[in-house]
Amino acid sequence: MVLHATKNLHRTLTHVRKLLKPGGKLVLLESTKDRLDTQLIFGPLPGWWLGEEADRKMSPNASVEKWDQVLRETGFGGIDFDIYDYDEPEFQSASTILATAVTTEKVQGPISIVHDATQDPSQPWFKQLCDKIQTETGISPSIECLDDVVTDNKICIFTAELQHPFLDGIDESSFERLRDLVVNSRGVLWLSSGSLIDSTLPSFAATQGLLRTLRLEDTSKRYVHLDFESASNASEAWASDKFSHIVHVLQQDFNNSLDKARIETEYSVKDSMLHVSRLIPDKIRNRFASNSDIDPEAELQSYHQTDRPLVWETSGSGMLSDLHFVDKLDLAGDIPSGYVEVEASAMGLNFRDVLVALGQLDEELIGHESGGIITRIGPDTEDSGLRVGDRVSACPVGRFATRALAHWTAVVKIPDDMSFGRSFLVHLSSLFSLYSSIKSQNFAPLIWLAF
Repeated sequence: MVLHATKNLHRTLTHVRKLLKPGGKLVLLESTKDRLDTQLIFGPLPGWWLGEEADRKMSPNASVEKWDQVLRETGFGGIDFDIYDYDEPEFQSASTILATAVTTEKVQGPISIVHDATQDPSQPWFKQLCDKIQTETGISPSIECLDDVVTDNKICIFTAELQHPFLDGIDESSFERLRDLVVNSRGVLWLSSGSLIDSTLPSFAATQGLLRTLRLEDTSKRYVHLDFESASNASEAWASDKFSHIVHVLQQDFNNSLDKARIETEYSVKDSMLHVSRLIPDKIRNRFASNSDIDPEAELQSYHQTDRPLVWETSGSGMLSDLHFVDKLDLAGDIPSGYVEVEASAMGLNFRDVLVALGQLDEELIGHESGGIITRIGPDTEDSGLRVGDRVSACPVGRFATRALAHWTAVVKIPDDMSFGRSFLVHLSSLFSLYSSIKSQNFAPLIWLAF
């Protein structure tokens, strides 16, 4: 569809706007500059002279500025983005234009910015916010204190939590005034600086509970929460970069022409970006999960698998036949400082491991003995003398695994003629010798620590 080849752009875009919901996108590829070659080719055709507007008498083309003007007049927010077909101005003739359909209805006043008694309404921030709201909505807000605000039929922008928590430790009189505000107003846009995305200040979280309860108890009103990052000082709390987010949420959530099912009620700003703090269903993953066995049966596979470390999973049934291996997911990323990764070729299994696996001993397997080959080495292991490819005996942390981490002080090289099956006995022999020496000789702690 060629929009410029019509008699009246205003009428044409008015019809196009009816095809889009608020928020819908219109992408145009239109001629925006007159070129001599184009005039020579299309000029003889009668459609070239259909334009009714004064600035389209000599050709149907419209400049980027003209498109922006007509888009704003016909229910769009103007041009969001445009790019010419060539970088060089002498070759430019067409533009790709992106525009967004906006609602033709606006927020209905009155609007009141409500502060508490500890905040100074004479500071420039309040006046600047009023000016911004009036510019964008045509409504001039009033500035009132919570102690004496008249809230009937007003949209209230509540600022009491922009620097400090308001609900945490609230007294009875403040609670009564707050109750009048939320009950008698037409809706509340509650501003806070609680960094709720990162949950660094839980004392601000009481606001979420209050507003969620209000939404359930009174569905006729809109209780909206807009949270910003925590403010370490007054200049951050009353920064002007909050204005655009406040006005955006005000226009989006308090426009009665929009269906309530399409509006959000909880927003958070982080790194100057507006976020919606909610979960959405992932239908594809849900469908896949519902069609899969929750506990698939174990199947016989190769012990060593490329790029797939496995870890021993204990049995909940108390049967040795149900023991199996599952994917080991904690080896992604870099090796921690002082640790090496060992690919096990043999592991020592004793009666205590069996009792834990059968559920007869209530404790975790915090380590085990194994013999294998070093596959990766972490930082700060230079003093160990260990290298990738070394045959070692080790005491890795955690349960039995095809690849596991061990601190370099719990790893020792083994001779080439020693089998991996015998290698982990080095640790057991050393421990038994140390324990026996301590018991039989009654070594002092200082002596046996240096053993």
